[in-house]
Amino acid sequence: MQAVPLYLSEIAPAHARGTLNIMFQMATTIGIWVAQWINYGTQNMHPHGWRLSVGPAIVPALILFLGSLIIPDTPNSLVARGKIEQARRTLERVRGTPNVDAEFADIVEAVDASRSVNKMAIFQRKYRPVLVSLYAMPSLLTSVFVHSLALPCPVCMSTLLPCVLHCAGAAHVCLKSSSHGVV
Repeated sequence: MQAVPLYLSEIAPAHARGTLNIMFQMATTIGIWVAQWINYGTQNMHPHGWRLSVGPAIVPALILFLGSLIIPDTPNSLVARGKIEQARRTLERVRGTPNVDAEFADIVEAVDASRSVNKMAIFQRKYRPVLVSLYAMPSLLTSVFVHSLALPCPVCMSTLLPCVLHCAGAAHVCLKSSSHGVV
C-alpha cells in the first residue's frame, strides 16, 4: 500500500502531488473509520458476523489489484531502466499533450543525478540518526497510534454510543419541550 503515494508522486503533475497524496491518506483513514462501524454493526451477528465484517474489504482490494494491472509504469522508472522513448510516450499520454519537453528533460536529469550518487553513503556514521528515525518513526506511529485507537474502537463504540444516543435523545426532548410556550 505504501507504493501508492510513491506512484502518485511520480506520475502526478507537480501542482497536484500534495493534494493527491493527502486525498489518498484521507481515503485510507475514512476506510478505516467505515470498517470500524461495520465491525461495530456486525459484532453481535453470530456465527456469520465476521463474514459481513471482512467481506466488504474485497471491494477496495479488488479495485487496487485490477488498477495495478492497467496503470502504466512511471516515466521516472522507464528512464531509469533505459526505455527513454517509452517514457516520453507515457508522459505524453498521462499529461494529455505532446508538449512535455521541459518536464521530460527534468526527469532525465534527475535520473542521471541519482545514478551519480553513492548509495552506500547513507550507512556512514554521521547519517545514522537520520537512518534510524527513517525506519523507527513509521513503525512507532503505526504501532502506537493506529493500534491504540483501532483495536479498542469497537469497545469504545459499544460504551460511548449508548451514552451519545441517550444525550441526543435528552437534548431532543429538551428542545421539543422548550419550543412550546416558553417566552
